[in-house]
Amino acid sequence: MAFSDKVEVIADDREAESGIVESLRAMRGVSVAVRRLRLGDYLVDGRLLFERKTVGDLVESIVDGRLLSQGVRLAAARYRAVVVLEGGSSALAGTRMRREAVQGALISLSVLLGIPILRSMGAEETARLMIYAARQAHSPAPAPGRRASERYSFAFSRDCRGSARRAPRACWSASAASERR
Repeated sequence: MAFSDKVEVIADDREAESGIVESLRAMRGVSVAVRRLRLGDYLVDGRLLFERKTVGDLVESIVDGRLLSQGVRLAAARYRAVVVLEGGSSALAGTRMRREAVQGALISLSVLLGIPILRSMGAEETARLMIYAARQAHSPAPAPGRRASERYSFAFSRDCRGSARRAPRACWSASAASERR
């Protein structure tokens, strides 16, 4: 897929009432189609597969044993899988799940299965994270055998210090390592 400013999202029909579809549709340059997905909740630009879990959903899927099998299927998918954990840690207080059990499940997903986990406080932030990820996925990949940090220099803008509300691309700048030499 060639880079364009347009981001295409397919949202699973079971996510239609989450508030994320509405947030995505309100974004400029984002087109959204709603239909049943066999795996995941959002397929973005035909390359990123997002599974959204609220803290409550995560706890339920740990208790009923779905989480690990779902994680294995996500890790084996032909798309790059990402889990978005939505909600604050205070939501865990209302469950009977120990914090260590949740941490163990997150370690299984991220460290053992290699699925990145992003945190979000709500639907609007989840929508923004997916679009940020899609746009960053269009950036050049590091050369084989080289880390991105060896290829790029990252700098945090002074204007963004103390401001968590700015978009990541507005606060970070990257320059090719070859430009620094």
